[in-house]
Amino acid sequence: MSAGQQNTDSECKGGFAMLKNVFVMLWDAKQERITKILGYKAPSARVALVNAIEYYYGEFNTWKYPRDNDKIYSSHLVEGRLLYDISDDLTLYTVED
Repeated sequence: MSAGQQNTDSECKGGFAMLKNVFVMLWDAKQERITKILGYKAPSARVALVNAIEYYYGEFNTWKYPRDNDKIYSSHLVEGRLLYDISDDLTLYTVED
């Protein structure tokens, strides 16, 4: 890379994992609609979903975020989609760009 050029998002930067665009949607079954859309640049959809879970519960100190959540599960209908049930009516799910 010559002077003045910048890395693009698709390149590995300094040994760190490449980041993906991940959207996390909050589905409200009572209202039958998406009530919130959050956008993340994260190494994986799982990391973005963990971040959204912590954010939903009011934890804004990212240093305290766990690496995973054992209540995250894969969709049986849409390949690659991860879900997390907040309650019987509220579900967070991922969509990768």
